[in-house]
Amino acid sequence: MKKFINIFMLLLCVCIVSCDDSNDNDAGLEIVKRDATATAAGGDLTVTLSAEGDKAVSDQTWCTVSLSGAVVKATLEANTNLEGRTALITVIKGANSLSFPITQPGNLIPAAEDNNIAFDAHGGTQRIHVSNSLPFTATPANSWLSAQVDGNTLVLTAQTNYTNNNLTTKVKLVSGSLESEITVTQSGIQLIPEKTTQVMYYTGDEVNIKVNSTLPFTAESDEDWLTVAYDESSLTLTATDNSGQPNRTATVTLTSETLTATIAVTQRLPVYTDYLGSWTLAGMNNGAQFTYDLTIEQATANSTYNLAGWGKSVLGASAEYAIRANFDVTSGLIYITAQEDIAVYIDTDDIPYNVMFYGQIEMGGSVYYVGGSGYICYIGMLQRDGSVQWMNGLVTLQGGAQYEVVGGKYYIESQEDGSMLSFNADTPFMREPVMTKVGTSARTRSFMQVGKGMTIETSKLHAR
Repeated sequence: MKKFINIFMLLLCVCIVSCDDSNDNDAGLEIVKRDATATAAGGDLTVTLSAEGDKAVSDQTWCTVSLSGAVVKATLEANTNLEGRTALITVIKGANSLSFPITQPGNLIPAAEDNNIAFDAHGGTQRIHVSNSLPFTATPANSWLSAQVDGNTLVLTAQTNYTNNNLTTKVKLVSGSLESEITVTQSGIQLIPEKTTQVMYYTGDEVNIKVNSTLPFTAESDEDWLTVAYDESSLTLTATDNSGQPNRTATVTLTSETLTATIAVTQRLPVYTDYLGSWTLAGMNNGAQFTYDLTIEQATANSTYNLAGWGKSVLGASAEYAIRANFDVTSGLIYITAQEDIAVYIDTDDIPYNVMFYGQIEMGGSVYYVGGSGYICYIGMLQRDGSVQWMNGLVTLQGGAQYEVVGGKYYIESQEDGSMLSFNADTPFMREPVMTKVGTSARTRSFMQVGKGMTIETSKLHAR
């Protein structure tokens, strides 16, 4: 708005030097040349007449005139006010005279091109253009900011802010009786690591953490087993192997000038809660990858889980038929055992089936499921990258022969005739799959109906 007013006044008050044919202009005086360079800063301007006069007078004290032959010289004082002003000049020759006005524009309110100037904590110098007519002064309200004037340019210099406080000050611009004000802010220094807690893998680990720091920082660990390397924007934590030992902790302290920040580091085995959430389980079948969407929820805290999604049949896709997974506090392992009587499934013909989850073995070129419960089908361990590597379990059959469990899936046993069935949708089975966490909420699964998808397993072996 100030800029608009200044421009308007400048246009309104542009210097006008004109001739007013007075009533007494019988002497033949006329203006033949005029100098229209009057500004708010004042100064000299001349008007040349057609003939010599005897004397020249002004009706305003801020405009003095002198006459030399046919040339009138007007000297204007600086106009420090916003409004323009006019002086009437009269040239006398004998009994006759010629009068004409000289108009001087008013001053401009000094207007910075930006009324809000921001510095970061480093400080520095900024140059800001100022629209003005007369020279202006600039005075900051606080000592952390200095101001200089270079013609129509305001030069601001901020010192480095070594605190974490954001600073604000005003700079007053004064030109004559007119003034304006701008606001200058400066941010404080920052020292913010992207993490304030970090879990390190128990067999040894290395982690990179980004750091948002305005100024250079240092970082150090309070424990020898954890070393720290850092540059201007990150730090790297390296933990030694702690296998077979109790969990341990360390604190990393970052320092930048007056600021400090800490990162609490724990090196430990996987804990119960690490396995909760939604996961993608990926395995291979004859070179082709296939996946299951899993949801692992708490059953008994720090002991067991409900695991849904191990398969793509109606059983695998529904939490109603979730299998039980176990957590071993001592080793940090998760494992799935063979399970019987998980639930009762009613097919589309209203036939009831008992739901089981059995492991499978390879023997003599064929695949068999192994009945019974309690033997381990899969054992999982949380890896350094946050994934879970599943390994297949071992089962000892009646007679003492031991076999690797090559997979595991759902089976249903008819309550009417004892026949054992499984679902084509759950084939192929998973062998040494990898589980990757995808979030905390379960994914939507499509439910598959029982029908022609069932196959009959004719061979059943029993675990010892």
